[in-house]
Amino acid sequence: MSEFVDHAKKFISSAPPGEIKEVGRDIRVIYDDPSVLFECADAFRENNEKNGVILRTSDNNAVILSPLASGGSNPDTYKVCRGTGLVQVDHVKGEIVSELAEESGESEEEKEVREKLYSAATEYARNHYPTGEVGVYTQAEGAGWGLCISSPRFNAANFWNGSWISSWTIDASGNMSGTVKATVHYYENGNVLLTAGKELQASGAGDPSTWISALMKEETAFHSELNAAFHSLSESVFKGLRRKLPVMGKTLEWENIAGYKLGEELSKK
Repeated sequence: MSEFVDHAKKFISSAPPGEIKEVGRDIRVIYDDPSVLFECADAFRENNEKNGVILRTSDNNAVILSPLASGGSNPDTYKVCRGTGLVQVDHVKGEIVSELAEESGESEEEKEVREKLYSAATEYARNHYPTGEVGVYTQAEGAGWGLCISSPRFNAANFWNGSWISSWTIDASGNMSGTVKATVHYYENGNVLLTAGKELQASGAGDPSTWISALMKEETAFHSELNAAFHSLSESVFKGLRRKLPVMGKTLEWENIAGYKLGEELSKK
């Protein structure tokens, strides 16, 4: 049992964006025991946070499952994207099970910066990540703010799913450090998973809008790097994987094999 659970956890934690329910369903069918999934709750949490899963409260406020949004000592609680509310999440079911009132310890100054940062980041995401959500969180003990952008794109009808996740920490001086990650899974007549990520640094003196401009510059540069890498893959690696043409430079017509010199020699034997 424990060995099976260990294997199941590996499958769950590595499930591509938007596909964790299907993976969980298959594991439940294989083992024929629904309770096994609840023994894998930590793997579900790991996957949900890694893929920045977006949930919604009863009043349609977004919640991004990200370590930056952690609600404190309970690993299953998260801050809402805007405001100071908390929710408790069932990671196995992928649902919000309760909505809590957070006792905010942020100062008025921190709250003002958080709201300005949220407004600037939302405008940026609206122009660059139309399917995304933005979360901005005041960090404990004056550690600044956390910013998360999660932008999933699911298209199972055409056999692909993907996500973009940006996670940044920002101090009061506008010094920023973060990670960006793009994941795409394509599985029509095959199974290809691409994951690309990078750690970034940025700084922007002034107000939150300046911080977002600096952040946008770094993320745009990463987009350009991805585009260049995709072009290189298409022109070199993928071409190298294709079957080569025969020496005559065209495909072989097997129904006319007798007309080729090779066919003649084979027919004599």
